Amino acid sequence: MDEAKESSQPKKKMKWWQKTLIWIGGVFVLLIVIGIIGSRDKSTNTNTASGKNTNQQVYAVNQDVRVGDIRWKLLSARDHGSVLKGSESKYPTYESDKTTTGRFIEINMEVENLGTDQTSGTTMELVDSKGRTFSSGPFTSWITDEQSLIITTLNPNITKQYKDIYEVPTDATGLKVKVSDLNIFGNKEAFISLGI
Repeated sequence: MDEAKESSQPKKKMKWWQKTLIWIGGVFVLLIVIGIIGSRDKSTNTNTASGKNTNQQVYAVNQDVRVGDIRWKLLSARDHGSVLKGSESKYPTYESDKTTTGRFIEINMEVENLGTDQTSGTTMELVDSKGRTFSSGPFTSWITDEQSLIITTLNPNITKQYKDIYEVPTDATGLKVKVSDLNIFGNKEAFISLGI
């Protein structure tokens, strides 16, 4: 009889604020699940600067690498050792040698905008086997204006060459240049081994 009493009693209706709380809670849980799934996909599909992602393809010297609408090619890499010779600068009669406790690494790149709109270049970073990143240094005396990517507008389908010099510690090994799609809001990138 107790069962009959329970089934004959009318069910209480939920109030509007209870329904709203349940909806908000459900949306919140859904967003958390989507965030977790998205972060898993990102960690397995994107390039990591630490080099710990074994799925990451590393390209070689003289190999075309397309990242978004940008084509990159590392033409050469040179280890200058601990001295940048003033005699090899734009001003050989005025520039003195630059020295470091590390090494000076020079890269020569080719870049082409394969898109339909112009874009601007930016300097790249070097990454070593320990995941350390290195920006180019203030060595403009060894780079002509035509060789600098930072001040270059990349018009569609015009190939440009540029040079950059980096200062890295002596224990930096497995050096790679990290190239991108040159999109301010983009996150596409690839790595090219310097081979030195």
